[in-house]
Amino acid sequence: MSAAAPDDRFAALRARGAPPLWSEALPLEESLREVRGRVGPIFRLQEAHVLLELGRVAEARRVLGTLGELPGGLSSLRDELLGRCGSAPAARPEPRSLASRTLAELYAGQGDAQGAAEVYGELLTRDPGDRGARQRRDELLGRGAPPGVAALEQWLGRVRGWRRALGV
Repeated sequence: MSAAAPDDRFAALRARGAPPLWSEALPLEESLREVRGRVGPIFRLQEAHVLLELGRVAEARRVLGTLGELPGGLSSLRDELLGRCGSAPAARPEPRSLASRTLAELYAGQGDAQGAAEVYGELLTRDPGDRGARQRRDELLGRGAPPGVAALEQWLGRVRGWRRALGV
């Protein structure tokens, strides 16, 4: 009995969904290496783009410097990113504002009405139509009802609701 080729011997197993044997996987590994060689530079270019967006120019230059010869249009993309490295500011972008209603109320709760009003002012700069923020800022600056009045009215409303529910 002659030895059959690996493809013939294991065709029935593969037909039932068995994974390929190591000897059959070698060409697959070579194909994966080839794909990684093509896709890897794309990820490195994307990494450099993100680093530039974050203002981390030196790191972006380092990543772009690791790329060798690139296929197709990828070299023009690398050149464009390198150009942006030269024109990009080295400083990091301004951090996003942390202003929020929560922060404002933390300030107010600590007795810093001015700090809370400033945070509400910043919120109003972002959204001038926010009536709630405008009303709360005015309260904190003494232009509206004192801040405790709303809480007391809310508490009084709950007490009245309980009294009605209890029939008192």
